[in-house]
Amino acid sequence: MNSDSVYEEIPFEDAMFPIRLLQNKRLTPDTPEKEALTWHEQIEILYFHSGSAAVTCGTRKYVTVPGEIYIINPYEIHDVAYYGGTLVFDCIMADPRIYHGAQDEVCEIKYMSQIENRKICFNNKISSSGEPAAIITELLKEYQQKQPAYELKVKSLILNFFAWLFRHEVNEKHTKDEILRTTQKFDKLRNAFSYIYDHYNEEINLSELAGSCNFNLSHFCRLFKSVTGQTAVQYINEVRMLKAELLLRTTNLGVAEIAGRVGYTDPCYFNRCFKRYFHATPLEMRSKPDL
Repeated sequence: MNSDSVYEEIPFEDAMFPIRLLQNKRLTPDTPEKEALTWHEQIEILYFHSGSAAVTCGTRKYVTVPGEIYIINPYEIHDVAYYGGTLVFDCIMADPRIYHGAQDEVCEIKYMSQIENRKICFNNKISSSGEPAAIITELLKEYQQKQPAYELKVKSLILNFFAWLFRHEVNEKHTKDEILRTTQKFDKLRNAFSYIYDHYNEEINLSELAGSCNFNLSHFCRLFKSVTGQTAVQYINEVRMLKAELLLRTTNLGVAEIAGRVGYTDPCYFNRCFKRYFHATPLEMRSKPDL
């Protein structure tokens, strides 16, 4: 992993039982945003119950709805941020090395080491059918109640969940090399992303943005699009639109004031941009929260 990446160390109560569960975790509009995307060595399972989150996995961005399940692969740069509503979700961290030392070499070599060594990756947004949700629900219950031999039960449920992932959610294209390439490219643009999120409410000069990464403008624009799938201008506008939507849903500020807070000096132009992005005007979105 590139040394410039932001590593997140995951604490475990018991190093011999490297599983961490956070049940009914809540994020609010006041929750501080991370300064940068992070990565860790564990696989992370997110199960959303209410509200909406903005989930970033590498270059992929998702907006969640209740009932959805997401997978963060080991070493994958990611972020989970508040997006709207009353955001409540469960978070499970499991280290693939939990099965080290087991006598079952088939599980260890054929499956678990494949996850640990990033030889396979799972889809980030997985099926929300009954089976994975039921496994997660039972796993959380066992971990919370901690009845005798709960560790055996929890480990078996996680193994069951991994088996379901191997059968249904292996991403053939999302390989180790892709993760490494994406991370390396992202690190080269880290200063630009930080600048955008710090100054989205101001006029942003692309040449200065490129200079913050020590690139000329043309190389910066090519690299930026290869990482995000968007031009820098499109990305900046998307950040502004998402920030505007959040203010619409969580404050009583007027549309003109919101426009100014996200970098638009002309409210009429802001309205046109907003409608083009969301297919609804700001007032329509505010009056219909389900949009």
